[in-house]
Amino acid sequence: MKKALLVLLVCALAFSVAACGNSATTTPGGESHLIVAIPSFPVTLDNTATNETNSLMIHHNIVETLVRFDGPGFNIVPALAESWDMVDPQTIVMNLRQGVLFHNGDEMRASDVQFSLMRGVASPQTGFIHRQIESVDIIDDFTVQINLNIPFAPALAHLTHPGAAINSQRAVEEAGDAFGDNPVGTGPFMFSSMSLGDYVEIVRFEDYWGPAPGVDRITYRIIPEVTSRLIAVETGEAHIAFEISPHDIPRLQDDENLDYDISSIPRFHFVGFNMQTTNATQIHDPRVREAINLAIDVYAIVETVYQGLGRVTHGPLVAIPGVVDFPGHEFNLDRARELMAEAGYEDGFTLSLWNNADSQECVDKAVILQNMLAQIGITVEIVSVEFATFLAGATAGEQDMHVLHWNNITADPDYGLALWHSTNIGASNRFRYDNPEVDRLLDLGRSELDPARRAEIYEEVQRLIVADMPAIFLLHGEELVALSPNVEGFVNFPSRIPELHTVRITG
Repeated sequence: MKKALLVLLVCALAFSVAACGNSATTTPGGESHLIVAIPSFPVTLDNTATNETNSLMIHHNIVETLVRFDGPGFNIVPALAESWDMVDPQTIVMNLRQGVLFHNGDEMRASDVQFSLMRGVASPQTGFIHRQIESVDIIDDFTVQINLNIPFAPALAHLTHPGAAINSQRAVEEAGDAFGDNPVGTGPFMFSSMSLGDYVEIVRFEDYWGPAPGVDRITYRIIPEVTSRLIAVETGEAHIAFEISPHDIPRLQDDENLDYDISSIPRFHFVGFNMQTTNATQIHDPRVREAINLAIDVYAIVETVYQGLGRVTHGPLVAIPGVVDFPGHEFNLDRARELMAEAGYEDGFTLSLWNNADSQECVDKAVILQNMLAQIGITVEIVSVEFATFLAGATAGEQDMHVLHWNNITADPDYGLALWHSTNIGASNRFRYDNPEVDRLLDLGRSELDPARRAEIYEEVQRLIVADMPAIFLLHGEELVALSPNVEGFVNFPSRIPELHTVRITG
């Protein structure tokens, strides 16, 4: 953690959380209450029904997986499974912890694991994480056998994803479609209440099998405007705020009421083309996509929007072994105009660019892109909507271009490149990109167990994607989080879904 202060100050300001009625640090009864400011309301609290970051970061404290990462090193360690055996390349036997209770009081059994994993396989939103699972056999109440349909190199890494977390079968079946409004897991915190668009509250689970959390209650406050999130920490109305603008780094450094954390994460930022758009069909022509790439000064965007936080990238994979360093497109308006003329669009055309209105960085990038593309005759109509609407529309292919990023949550190239597989069109593949050779290689890479050969496969995948230009690659991102000086124990996992049970409030 990069500290801006040498002395921890006591934050004694109290405030009322809308519809919650609790102070920022303690209640009159001495209950410790952590307030976390996030930009968007979760899409759902059902961990198998979305792969959206603001949802996952809440899921990660309510539900748990069979195995987990131990921190920024991405070492896989036991969680709900106390041990496992790789019987052969397609068979994993998981030995479950005994005495683990769900939030409804039921003991976790092998039947809950079988149910949860197969439910994940069937999910349109997170099924791509689990497709390698053919079936799950119950050996006894605390042993399951996971049968894979192929030898799958990143099998354990995929099982760390919140989409593979274990839910109470009884709770899911009783709640039906309403489970996303009242999740039941085994995590250190259990769901308490929420108000649509306003907050989600979770509370300490007293019967948690692991170490007790450092706070009694966490409220996730939805504060879309980035400056307001920072002010909430500055004034004591929140303890942690995510997605802080890099423009605020000097303020974080100079204000004694603020601390901060900068973490390098395997996230790449991009501007994606809809390769199957029926509106701006001009972008189906690779000359037009190349012209757009040449007309965009990536370094200027990164410097202006991110203030040097992170670094420019020219490919679809970042921050893990096997990343190929591509030269990228050099900013060249003259050549861009020539390509537009060669393609027959010297008079330009109009396209829609979708962005997440809840992210100031996305909004800023969209405006800059609009101005840059105007220089080669392209009129950009910005569609700026709240994140859930953005995600649904972009997934359905309503956009011509979109501004987004992708977190490689499992730190494996299979997950990092999953959004380019054609089977994920209608899910994570919002580019609607379809290259049979990329599909073949991605399928091959999943089943290849030799690390050297696997690296060669993913190198070729990266080269094919870059050659096809389905996106403008911008940045290998870093995460900037604002903290109250009286927060201790915060660790922002590289997956950008921090576990908050280690956090304590001092003073």
